[in-house]
Amino acid sequence: MTARPANGLDRARRLPERSANMTDQAAPTIEYVRALGERLSNWGRWGANDQIGTLNFIDDATRAAAGAMIRTGRCISLGIPLDENGPQNGGYGRFNPLHFMTRDGNDAIVGTTPRDYYSGFDGHLRSADDVVMMSLQSGTQWDGLSHVIYADRIYNGYSADQVSSKGALKNDIAQIRDRVAGRGVLLDIPAHRGIEWLDPGEPIQAEELTECAQRQGVEVRRGDILLVRTGQMRQVREAGTWGSYAGGNARASPCPPRSGCTNGRSPRSRWTPGAWRSVRAKHRTCSNRSTSS
Repeated sequence: MTARPANGLDRARRLPERSANMTDQAAPTIEYVRALGERLSNWGRWGANDQIGTLNFIDDATRAAAGAMIRTGRCISLGIPLDENGPQNGGYGRFNPLHFMTRDGNDAIVGTTPRDYYSGFDGHLRSADDVVMMSLQSGTQWDGLSHVIYADRIYNGYSADQVSSKGALKNDIAQIRDRVAGRGVLLDIPAHRGIEWLDPGEPIQAEELTECAQRQGVEVRRGDILLVRTGQMRQVREAGTWGSYAGGNARASPCPPRSGCTNGRSPRSRWTPGAWRSVRAKHRTCSNRSTSS
């Protein structure tokens, strides 16, 4: 693994200026993106063996503090329906979940369940059973840090050969199985703008996140789990189709140097209202990774 400074960051490194012929609408150059990545990298920040990134900010103390804030105990699901009708459209080799019944109520009615499934024994009870086959990218999920490969490396400098056809030997999603619990903060961008939803590819600037938090009267703290609402689920439900949900427009957008744009195809956000935290964005074209400052 490539050696890194103890904190994984070279804060003093200057970003190259965007070329004169780059308009605000133009995509940043690859040199600019690489330099930005180097400057904001967390590789090595929590040691050479780290596999969870900024989830290191969530510890027992932050979870206990979050638990002390509970007033009503109400649970709100962030899940979406996954079935043969969506949300995937076949892109990137991904397909919608396939559901099969291995035994059902008809087997019980016609009396074949004991013969076919219980080795001939009739205990007078029957059961139904099923199988689901699905791509793990079928819908919104929290990617493991082994998901993205750049320059033959994955997070923290591990070689990409640590992700084989057998799965991930480093940075697999199981590393965070006991870490994703804490204080949640929801920033509602459509409500902040006074609209119903953001169109796919529409950027959210860092300044807007700060303004939205201030308008809502909330403070985003280190160790918080930040959810950014864009209204895309409402958009696709009203349209009656998943449309481009699974792979729509994520165009390069107005994102000048040092602006901290959160568009998934633009430089990764450097939003710093105090300290960074884990981020989960409920919109396909927003960043669902976190950086730190």
